[in-house]
Parts: sequence; structure tokens; C-alpha cells
Amino acid sequence: MKTVQIIKTVLTAVILVWIVGGCSSKEIQQETIETESAKEVSYKAPIEATSYRWRQLSGIEVHIDDPSSRILRFRAPKVSKEERLRFELEARHDERNIERMLLSVIVSASPSDTVEDNATSDTNTTGGDDGNATVGETDDNTTTGANNDANTTGGGGSDDNTTIGSGDDDNSTAGGTDDNVTTGGGDDNTTTTPTATLTSLNLTVDKTSLNKDENTTVKVIATYSDNTTKEFTDKVEWLNTPKDAVAIKGNTLTALKDVNVTLQAKVGNVLSNKVNLHIYWEVNGHRLPPEPDPKVNDATLLGVDVNHNDVRDDVERWIYEAYKDKHPIYIDIAMQAARGYRLVLEHPERAKEIHDEVRKAVQCEMYYSLFADLYNEPLLVKEDITSKYFRHKIYFNTKKRMEAYIKYDTLLSGDSYTLPSDREKKAACDFNTSKYEE
Repeated sequence: MKTVQIIKTVLTAVILVWIVGGCSSKEIQQETIETESAKEVSYKAPIEATSYRWRQLSGIEVHIDDPSSRILRFRAPKVSKEERLRFELEARHDERNIERMLLSVIVSASPSDTVEDNATSDTNTTGGDDGNATVGETDDNTTTGANNDANTTGGGGSDDNTTIGSGDDDNSTAGGTDDNVTTGGGDDNTTTTPTATLTSLNLTVDKTSLNKDENTTVKVIATYSDNTTKEFTDKVEWLNTPKDAVAIKGNTLTALKDVNVTLQAKVGNVLSNKVNLHIYWEVNGHRLPPEPDPKVNDATLLGVDVNHNDVRDDVERWIYEAYKDKHPIYIDIAMQAARGYRLVLEHPERAKEIHDEVRKAVQCEMYYSLFADLYNEPLLVKEDITSKYFRHKIYFNTKKRMEAYIKYDTLLSGDSYTLPSDREKKAACDFNTSKYEE
């Protein structure tokens, strides 16, 4: 037992140094790649690390498929001129060793992104303009007038079928089942059939309340003046507020941000009804508070805490985002640390009185990272949760908050503090630890 106790004491000393130690980072050279408008982009970072975090710095905003993947994937925006998008990668080897790189993606315009305006019944002319339906002379098609040997009405037609009306799905005019209305058939004189115009759009969404990253189905049903209907699955202009809250591809909508969204479809000049969506963010059964306004949140030391759990909302959201894919004890320990640090902001002048309470999360983390296996329990923590990075970058993240922490830390100088026993470290956890015992 004496030997074991000596080993544990050494490990305790090591972990204390580890906790107060800083982390190192270095910049690597910026890289640049090129792509075309609306193309899929897939870029593999040249850094091997244990975790990754991509974020966009500038340019037209795009949706990154998985910001925590080594591979950056997104669809380039549609552009009419060259645009530059800039991204930052944070590659972590551990809390002490972080590499960062900058990636520039140059998006060039592509001819395929030019949307051709389709003709409506108001744009039909007699003549040979490619963008308009014409009444002209062809070999195989019915024309207004006599047969092919006789004079025809119109100065010249297209080489293929001659139609009157629109022939594309995204026009606001249509006729028949194919959205095209052609002149009457037969070799003799015929009369033209009037086109049917788009009169209304009806937008429906299968689920109007959904979790962030969840998908649902949207439908746009068009009704025409002849009472025919048609479902649109593409070529719909989506008007959503906020713009970056959802992504729509075909008839699949993906929720990107937890916020209330107003959605509307547009085809030609016709607008659909509006649909209100409520997007929330829930992790492991816990509903996260909304993202606070930074100005309001940073205007006071304690910030915004709408669910009144003694953890600032921006910190709570960071914790769940950072650890949602790890063992749930990471979230429990980080939330406990945040509650302890709140005491520092409230009473920095009482440093010696609150020190033991503030340090409980650190002691809990020690038990599950170093000592649990001595009592036939699993070591569940593999990295530093209550790290200097968390304290300085996430929690005490403004000048006023850091000043409060420095005051607290300074008042502790010169005193000695007793390290608790292993069992006391476990007892310092303020959550139910029995759920993690095997």
C-alpha cells in the first residue's frame, strides 16, 4: 500500500502541473485551391491530429458538412464572378499542442450556372429568337398557314418543334401535362391553343418543429389557370429568414441553426404561403438554450443564462458542441466547472472561501482520469476538460471576466492547500456518478 500511495502522489503532482500548463500552437502556411461555381468541394487537411475544427472566416457563407472532420466538404456557392472563400482549421493533437492552417477556396463562375429565362405567353413573337417560342417554318411541325410548300406566317423558325408557350418547368405559364401548349395538329390551317398561367403555389412542410441537423420534407404544389396542378422539386427560389438557418436540396430541408424560421417558395413572380419553423437543439435529451446576443451576453460579468442553471448560455452551448460525441461524463464535469467559475465572477474577493468549491470539478476529473481504475472503475476521461483553454478562452473570455479571475487567483497566492484523498476526489463530483460505474 505504501508503494501505491507513492505512485498516486507523483501522479497527483504531474496532473497539477498539467492543469496549470498552457497550450502551444503554431501557424502553418496558407493553402489555396480552386473550384467552379456550384461544384462539390472536398479537401483533406495535410495535418494528422486527434480532433479537427473547421470554420469559415470570410466570403459567401456555405454549409460545411462536418466541421469536426479532417476533410472539409461543402458545395461551392453559385457565382457570376470569381469569389474567394477563406477557412480556418484548428487541428488538436491534445490540449497543449494545436496546429492551425488557413485555406482559401477560389470559386470561378461557370457557364452552366447561367439561368436562362424561359418564355411565357407574353413573350411569344413571330421570328427566330432562340429565347422565345415562334411560329415559323419547319419540316416536320405544324405551322400557322398552309403546308410546307406554301407561304407560312413568320419570317423564320427554329429547326425543331415550333411551340407557342413555355417549355420549361420554372416558367409561370403552362399548358397540357408537359407545361407546353403547341399549335393544333394537321397539315391544313390550325388555330393556336391559349396557354395556362401559374396562379398559385402551396408550400407544405412535414415537420415544423425539428432538432438541429434533422431533415424533413418540403413540397411545393403549383396550380394553373386551367385548374391543373404540378409539384415542383427543383428550380424553386427559397425565401427563408434567417437565410443561413436551413438548407434545401430538392424536397429535403435540413435544419442548420436552432432559431425560428420563416420559409416561403417563389416560382417566376408567384409567391407561396409562408410556413413558420421552430428549430431547437437537443443533445442527449437536454434542450440547449438559444445562442445569446454577444453584445448583451458580454455586457455583464455573469452574461445570459435563460434556463437558470448557473451556466452561461454561450458556455453551455460550447460544452455540448465540444463533447457531444464523447463520453457523457465530459459534459457533466465541464458543466460543474462552469458552475464553479461562476462563483469566481460573483465573489472574486472571497477567493479563499470559495476555492474548495471552485476546484471540485478539477478533483472529480482527476479521479476519472487517474485513480478510478485503482477501485475497479473505468478511467473515463482521456483529455483535460477543466483546462487553461477552457478557463481563459471559453469562460473568462472578456477583459472584465479575466480581471475578476486574476483577482481571485492573486488572493490565493502564498497559502497552502490540502489535496483530498482519492475517494474525496470522487465525492467532489456534483452529479450522479453511479451511472458511470460498471
